Amino acid sequence: MRVTPFHLTLFWPLRVHLPEAERARSPQKYWETVSGKMAAAADWEPIPDSFLRDPHSPRRDFYQEAVYFHPFVQETLYGSDADNAAFRAYRHRTIHHMLVVFQRGKEREEVILAVERLHFYLFDTQLAMLIIEVSAPDLPLALAMRLQNQLRRVYPAGWSDQLQDEAKPREEGAVPLFCPNEVHWLRTADAGDRIGSPSSFHQEEHYFDWFKANRTIPASAHLRDLLPAMEPFEINPTAPREKAGRGYRLLGDNRMASMAFFPVEAPRSLSEEDLYRIAWADGPGDWPAPYSPDFLASFAEKHCYDRYWTRERPDKFWMFDTRYLCSGWSWAVVGFGASEDAYMRTQILTHFRHHYFQLGLLAYAQHASLLIFSSRLTSAVGKRNEKAKYRQQIAAIAEDFAAFTDRYWATEVTHQEQGQELFTLWQRNLRSAELYAQVKAEIEFVLETLEGAAQSELNERTHWLSQIGTVGLLVALWLSFLGINPFLSRDEWCQNVNWDMYVTLISLGAFSLAGFLIWLAYRLKDKTR
Repeated sequence: MRVTPFHLTLFWPLRVHLPEAERARSPQKYWETVSGKMAAAADWEPIPDSFLRDPHSPRRDFYQEAVYFHPFVQETLYGSDADNAAFRAYRHRTIHHMLVVFQRGKEREEVILAVERLHFYLFDTQLAMLIIEVSAPDLPLALAMRLQNQLRRVYPAGWSDQLQDEAKPREEGAVPLFCPNEVHWLRTADAGDRIGSPSSFHQEEHYFDWFKANRTIPASAHLRDLLPAMEPFEINPTAPREKAGRGYRLLGDNRMASMAFFPVEAPRSLSEEDLYRIAWADGPGDWPAPYSPDFLASFAEKHCYDRYWTRERPDKFWMFDTRYLCSGWSWAVVGFGASEDAYMRTQILTHFRHHYFQLGLLAYAQHASLLIFSSRLTSAVGKRNEKAKYRQQIAAIAEDFAAFTDRYWATEVTHQEQGQELFTLWQRNLRSAELYAQVKAEIEFVLETLEGAAQSELNERTHWLSQIGTVGLLVALWLSFLGINPFLSRDEWCQNVNWDMYVTLISLGAFSLAGFLIWLAYRLKDKTR
């Protein structure tokens, strides 16, 4: 069985780290530094209008995409106010194709894919998203499934020596698990017209040494090469404080989120095992099924959208040939695509690249942003001994979370029933609602704790001030009882010197000493908090 044509869209979420001084100086506009570097990069150009982001697509497709969404979502996706935009977008100028090589032992398979979209989004939630869409006009089903599984890999999960070529040294011959052997960016469809760095999945020692030094994992070289404005987060104890902590960190594991388009000549001929593997982007395999029968018993209910799918195919219901599959970080659509005018290859492909793409962008941006908020809360806890800085960071997180809720968070983004149901399926399998509730509860708990601590400190300060005030009141009453005015002129004071004055001075000194001791005890207690 063949896939004609095959499309795959990858979403690579990253958390942007800037030095503490830069974050404090402009917490709401953190991306100014990165976007300035992106604009200066030779291979990237800003997308001036996120509504018409692709000059080669028909204008009517963008119009149909935009009216698909609620007005408040349109404002997020296509906001016209550049200074208050939800994100800034860039597209790559020179990369137009990709060469992928699979090799196990002496078996070598090469495929050249067209790069339909290579965009970079910077969101105002400290989220960066690299988006890659590739396509091929005609592929065997097994190869398409292998690409769906392995192109999304950011770094190897491990290595195997089983299929290593003995003629090569270990560094070059180690086989990366679940990764292509090579990935190259191309200017044209010529395999020799390469640009940038190739993949580095086979460099086992490099990954090991980097994680040992930095406790983070770097992406493959061909992906790092796309981000000239940022570097992988690196722990550098010798760097000045204002320079430390710059870079990006990966969100999640070594798998990017993905959307795949599988038009085939006989969709009902796909086995249940094929559908399972496509739903979870597991690639082809020799096993009957990738998971246990008990786990897969609820597959149709939890991971399939079957509004336009029937098990049988009566001729009068020819349109019911499309099945949507979603496991969360993997989303796919399969359907009938044997002819060029098939609905799958005309209307649904357009929806895949426009309507569904924006649904996926929103779903993945929501989830990744929530992970960033959770990480920011964890980082802020490290400042809890520095009260002022801790409160400042928590207040900034709470303010940013409120802006995120207003701008990004929604469980319904379109008035179309199909779009509502697909987005609900996406959010449910990503568990975004549970993550949102958890982050919201954590922020509220920390704010309540800080408010309680502030109220306790205020009460204690009031208590100490009342004691000092009591001492002052007693002094005033004692002076009044003795009938002495401490504000007399010098001559009047000398004329009125008597034994009462000595008693008053002694009393005043005692009360002053008591007040000073109370104040000193309060200050010492405040410093030891």
